[in-house]
Amino acid sequence: MFDKIFSRQDKKQVNTDIYAPGTGKVIQLSDIPDEVFSKELMGPTIAFSLHDQYVLSPADGILEVMFPTGHAFAVRMEDGTVILIHIGINTVNLAGKYFQVLCQQGKKVHAGDRIVKVDWDMVKKSGYNTDTMLIVTENPNNRAVSCDDSIVNAETVINHCV
Repeated sequence: MFDKIFSRQDKKQVNTDIYAPGTGKVIQLSDIPDEVFSKELMGPTIAFSLHDQYVLSPADGILEVMFPTGHAFAVRMEDGTVILIHIGINTVNLAGKYFQVLCQQGKKVHAGDRIVKVDWDMVKKSGYNTDTMLIVTENPNNRAVSCDDSIVNAETVINHCV
């Protein structure tokens, strides 16, 4: 009886899921025209063609890296997993044009928080591929990323541990 009264009831729930970084569709890795991503050289990867102007945090954690150009960011989860979101291919060359950074590096973020606003039409008109990759770059729990759905949104869970 006293065990229940004096036991800690305030343990917080940690969300360990990884979600799609926005609304769009899943792209086959073989269709990505950059081998760094298509061959998963940086880690387990899933690619998206996003439709919404916002790219979202894929997980709860700390925004550990936020490139000032807005083309990429990384979130470190509480369990040590690091997820890199890379928006487009070679879009770093746009030097931030058509990207608006909405969150500062070092901030705590939650899955679904808006991190970058992108003008997809202008990025495409500038000649850049807009495929967005989610890569698990640090993987202490041996996570894989996959999705059985072809259409995703911010509530689509895309991870599992193997």
